[in-house]
Amino acid sequence: MMTKLTVKDLFALKGKRQLTEIYVRNAKEAAACEAAGIDMIITSERSDTKSIREAAPNTFLTIGQAYGDYNSAPEAVGSAFRALRNGADAVYCGSSLGFVKAIADEGIPVVGHVGFVPYKSTWFGG
Repeated sequence: MMTKLTVKDLFALKGKRQLTEIYVRNAKEAAACEAAGIDMIITSERSDTKSIREAAPNTFLTIGQAYGDYNSAPEAVGSAFRALRNGADAVYCGSSLGFVKAIADEGIPVVGHVGFVPYKSTWFGG
């Protein structure tokens, strides 16, 4: 059995080794990732996140917010707290920096996005 990574571990491993992360849609995929020793899994808040957490209790889990479902930073923060209650170790927020900051200000580990953002492909191509 592997030991679940923490945010502290992720920072300590930066530049030392590559980590593995796979997007999972269900508990069966999550269990397979844990059995294979995948470091981190990510899923959408629209998935059955509780079952995914139960299937992979020792794998770092990021739950991603559905882009556009939240119209204010407080709504995004509420979603992030729900993700934590459902077993998330971190929350992915693809919204604006203000939303990401609001989540971080609550002490919730949050992942933002830099680089190509698919929903902006009509702005720049891709």
